[in-house]
Amino acid sequence: PLVYGRKFFNLKYLNINNMTPDTNQDSQLRTYLREAFVYRETYEELYDHIISALQDKPAGTSFEQAINTIINDDFGGHKNLVNIEQHCKKAIVKDVRRHQAQFLGSFFKFPNMLYVLILGVVIYNLLALISLSLTNIRVMFLLLAFIPWFAMPLSYFLTVYIFGDTKRSVKDNAMSNWSMLPFRVFCAGNVLMIINKDYNFINSLNLFWITAGVVLFIIYSISFFKLSRAEFKVNVIQ
Repeated sequence: PLVYGRKFFNLKYLNINNMTPDTNQDSQLRTYLREAFVYRETYEELYDHIISALQDKPAGTSFEQAINTIINDDFGGHKNLVNIEQHCKKAIVKDVRRHQAQFLGSFFKFPNMLYVLILGVVIYNLLALISLSLTNIRVMFLLLAFIPWFAMPLSYFLTVYIFGDTKRSVKDNAMSNWSMLPFRVFCAGNVLMIINKDYNFINSLNLFWITAGVVLFIIYSISFFKLSRAEFKVNVIQ
């Protein structure tokens, strides 16, 4: 039988005349792979690979033998599937991190840099019209810090609604961490003020630096939403 940990999928009785699995065989293969892998990407990648590789197996081969042969020859055996998933995870996270850096960096290149400067001038003049108390500044940055986080529940909902799959994605943890980066920066700033007992630090800042902070929070949020949209489009295409 196919074995992963303590999960056993007995497929010995499934002898087939061709290498196209029937509904029952396909269901058992999917069940095995979903138990073997944590993330949706590796599950889908290996499922597609195995289904494709089955076409090259001679007719009359048992389904169990065909699957075991593919996993042993192409992936180094059942025990190596965990290592494969870890390597896949690192590669995907690295690729997503590169895309995030590209989206963020695009705001510091022409013509986007011009739009950022215009946004900065508008925000500077708006802030100059209101009373910037410590409480107001904290509330403003707190609200800005939570903006990227709202993309995560929406992403989870669309994934389940459109794909009907609740299995975790490799990208979920990375995207969740990045969505909370502005909030971590906000918390770190408040902690530093408490440690240094300098509660008037923000009030003493020049309006220019407060504006710069607001603009950075905004462009980070926009770049994160662009990344979320791009990754969702990739999932739709796949």
